[in-house]
Amino acid sequence: MNSTRQQSPPRTENDSTGAVESCRAGFTRLRGTGWRVEPALHLPANGVGHPWHRRLGVASCLGGFTLVELLVVVAILALLIAVLLPSLRKARQQSKLVVCQSNLRQIAVGWQNYLIEHQGAFLQGINVRLSYGGRQGTAESFGGNPDKPKPKPLNPHLSLPLVIRDDAEVFHCPSDRGSPYAGPTHFDYYGTSYHTNVMLVGQNKIQFNPFTDPCRYVLNKVNRRLSGIRRSQIGNESRLILLGDHGWYNEWGRGTNYVIEWHHHRATHNVAFMDGHVSFMRIHKGVHVTPEYVVIPFKDLADEACQCQPDVYDGL
Repeated sequence: MNSTRQQSPPRTENDSTGAVESCRAGFTRLRGTGWRVEPALHLPANGVGHPWHRRLGVASCLGGFTLVELLVVVAILALLIAVLLPSLRKARQQSKLVVCQSNLRQIAVGWQNYLIEHQGAFLQGINVRLSYGGRQGTAESFGGNPDKPKPKPLNPHLSLPLVIRDDAEVFHCPSDRGSPYAGPTHFDYYGTSYHTNVMLVGQNKIQFNPFTDPCRYVLNKVNRRLSGIRRSQIGNESRLILLGDHGWYNEWGRGTNYVIEWHHHRATHNVAFMDGHVSFMRIHKGVHVTPEYVVIPFKDLADEACQCQPDVYDGL
């Protein structure tokens, strides 16, 4: 008996679309229910080899990324990182700058309280420009010898004990990276990151070159008045520097050559003024008076210094 083979009708474009949708539906059921549902086209496990695989592009329903797509994503991520990193770095630096300024404001308030308690008399003595406050430093002169602790007179005015070894963060600038002669940070070495104006908090005489300093005659007059200096004697409080980042003193002093810059700006430092405000400003070598700041506490002598100091600032 002759058997007639029944031929299936030719597949149309609609049939192909239906097959793809059936494939997608099968996998949707698998993802949605968690059951093991065989796809409508009964593809092998690797999704390759079905006779419709190449004709209908059924592999696309298996998901995944092509190599080109992955490379594009990686390139976009790399571009975003390259764009964002400088901004993140700048934001981190700015946050450290703000913390440093906040510390200086608190210390300036502490000095106001100190002066009230001591009838306006500033602290004077050997090394007090750096041992005025903070924790015990690692250097022996600043508290490094446990048997000879160094009391820090300003601490009680900031609610800290006279001798403290493990705190006093208000004296720590987060940008403090130390210097060639004090490390790993100035906070570690001295117990504070901040250096005072030595004409206010320091010894009763400042050091300068009596032969080459252009303002030596004015500075001699300053030295004759410094012993026992009181707040009632000073002028220009809104412009008179009280203390600042350690590097401000190195930048200003003619006898200091080390450059200490913590905030990524040339010769620019945080400084606190006698009236309590804080500013981030450029300091000029050997310049005692500018429209922005004054180092000499006596108003008449500051006016004289304008005539002898280096002319490095417009308007001097």
